[in-house]
Amino acid sequence: MESEKFLINQESKEKIKEYSLSVTLTRHGVKEGMDSGLSEEGKIETRDYYMDVYRGVPIDEGVEREVVSSSKDRAIETADIYQKTLTMMHGTKQVLPKIDDRLGESNAANFAEQQPEKERENWFKNWLESAEGKNAVRGFVEWLLENIHNQQKNGGKKDIDAFSHAPLMAGFIIELEKRLGINILTTKGSGDTYSRKNLAGYDSKMGYLTNINILTSSENPDSINLIYAGKTYKIPIEILRGIMI
Repeated sequence: MESEKFLINQESKEKIKEYSLSVTLTRHGVKEGMDSGLSEEGKIETRDYYMDVYRGVPIDEGVEREVVSSSKDRAIETADIYQKTLTMMHGTKQVLPKIDDRLGESNAANFAEQQPEKERENWFKNWLESAEGKNAVRGFVEWLLENIHNQQKNGGKKDIDAFSHAPLMAGFIIELEKRLGINILTTKGSGDTYSRKNLAGYDSKMGYLTNINILTSSENPDSINLIYAGKTYKIPIEILRGIMI
């Protein structure tokens, strides 16, 4: 899908409806194995996590809600536990989750297994630099631009809870880092910055149930605010479109 589909030309900017879009992109909970569903521990930790996050937090029922997940069982299970926990705590009506593999990690697990023994520790970096990894990031950006475009067209307020995977989430931020010349997820001068241990292991920078928040509205239609680890980064929409080229 060409990025031009999501362009808003200068003449149409004056006609943009009032809108806001909030995307919470969350990595799934603790999994049983390399490419499996949630472990029993992961299911319990996921429930406890959402109980802590939403305890005493009011839910605005006036905002349109959408839940989207990759097709992997661990992501679908995390989305299901999230919704059931909200219903239990706040009586929130569950919505039918959508499945979209643009939130997936392609075949990252197979890619890792096929790496030569001496490259196993570097598989994450190799995947990010491969055509497969780059296409996965483009697919996610396409999904994001599509949702921004639709919200601009339809107007109103919408919250999307999206459930994904560490390789894709890390790949997206690292691509933004390269284009903006800043460090968000990685550490300048660190030799371990792209390792799986640093980016995707337990309690790593993109550990289980880590989330990225993406906010945009009609007040600033030419940019998004990306919130990660308590810091906010303003990202021009043009940067996202550039990833699609």
